[in-house]
Amino acid sequence: MPHRAVAHARTYERRRRPGVGLLAVLTALLVVAATLVVWTQRTALDTERFVDVAGTRLGDPVLTRPLAQAAADQALRAAGQDAVPAEVRVQVEQAVEGVVASDAFRSRIEQLVVTAHAGAVGVARGQAERHPDVALTSEGFVVDTRPVAVEMLDGVAAGLGDAGAAIAERGVPDGAGQVPLLSSRAFSVVERAVQTVDRAVVPLVAGAAVALALTLALAVRRRRALAGVGAATAVVAALAALATVAVRVLLGTGSGPAEARAVGALLEPLVADLTGTLWLVAGVGVVLGVVAGLAARVGQR
Repeated sequence: MPHRAVAHARTYERRRRPGVGLLAVLTALLVVAATLVVWTQRTALDTERFVDVAGTRLGDPVLTRPLAQAAADQALRAAGQDAVPAEVRVQVEQAVEGVVASDAFRSRIEQLVVTAHAGAVGVARGQAERHPDVALTSEGFVVDTRPVAVEMLDGVAAGLGDAGAAIAERGVPDGAGQVPLLSSRAFSVVERAVQTVDRAVVPLVAGAAVALALTLALAVRRRRALAGVGAATAVVAALAALATVAVRVLLGTGSGPAEARAVGALLEPLVADLTGTLWLVAGVGVVLGVVAGLAARVGQR
């Protein structure tokens, strides 16, 4: 009888093993997927955390210069740059360069980047009324750079003497300074991505928990099953981390159009943070696999 019971138990375990293995892999995939969406919501889509991670990259000229130049163009066009004598235009361009390079103006541009990020996420979530400095128009997603343009115009005019006084007198009209950052099509992609992440967090986290519970419920040897979940999670998370490393390499090449380089400069530290998070999950998977595996061996003695 004991021999038959042991044989029956082994047959029972053998029949369940494929299902337990599939559930272990499914659990690992859901854990990593949940990690990605939670990280995205808590880091990439949270402006305060986004600023902490992006850090000094917010002041990277690759990122700030296009915005600064756009503000300068808006300011000078609104003030009637065409009316500036040809001999003064060279001085105007030099004055623009000086203002753009100043620490004070760079700080304003950094704040503009933060405003654009918070506004883009807010508009994508249907909270446009909370972000009056951005808007979704027929031109796409635009940010109001008029305060920056006014500061730019004042800085330029200050270095041009009488010609500058004439420029400053015209001023920057209301409604000027609306700089498009994303086309309507590009913003629709961002909008769908933000909404998808927000909707996916709870189902993925719950799905990972349910998959783990089913794995342990189906398994005859739960410690061994838990070791399998840990090992599978370590492998999946490590592969995802390696994929983000490849993305970082591409972002760090600094090639392509100015817009692509600006996006790359902003995304690189975020991807680095995600890479670290995935390696952490992989490490937890390794520890779980080793501890559960050792416990399973001890239990067999």
